[in-house]
Amino acid sequence: MARNGINKRELDKWARNLVKETNKSLERAQRRNPPRVSAQLNATVSAIPAGEMTESSGNLARLLLWLDEQARQNPSHYIDVTRFVEEQQLHDEDASVLAFELEQRYMVTIARALGGTPDVHRTDAGRAEIHRLKKMRLDRAARLRYTMDAVHRWLFDTAGHQRPINRCWQ
Repeated sequence: MARNGINKRELDKWARNLVKETNKSLERAQRRNPPRVSAQLNATVSAIPAGEMTESSGNLARLLLWLDEQARQNPSHYIDVTRFVEEQQLHDEDASVLAFELEQRYMVTIARALGGTPDVHRTDAGRAEIHRLKKMRLDRAARLRYTMDAVHRWLFDTAGHQRPINRCWQ
């Protein structure tokens, strides 16, 4: 005698085949149309991650820390960056270029005067970067990473034009 109900075995078989076909269809569609990531950037975002800007340029990091010391002595005053260049004896550096680099990254604001001396004032982003740099001084791994980067930079600056010597196994 035949049963007048739902054949559970056939229903399970149909559901498995439906899932299998759906998965195959999705895999084919994904191969034809791979997922794409949007590459929209804000105008304030640079190619260098935020924290690595000052780490990659030791003079900018030192300038920020120096600006912090000067701002503690003379709060709410604009500070002349040429004093930093003179104190640190950075004869190859231009004070206005250093100030412009910090301004591009929103670390300082420059007082636009006719005299031409780059007087700057720290912004909130500059204060946050100074705080991050001070914390990084206590991080041994960060100090080691910075030292290794500086050695590599020096090595490529001094011997970057030379060809490598392959003397092993000759």
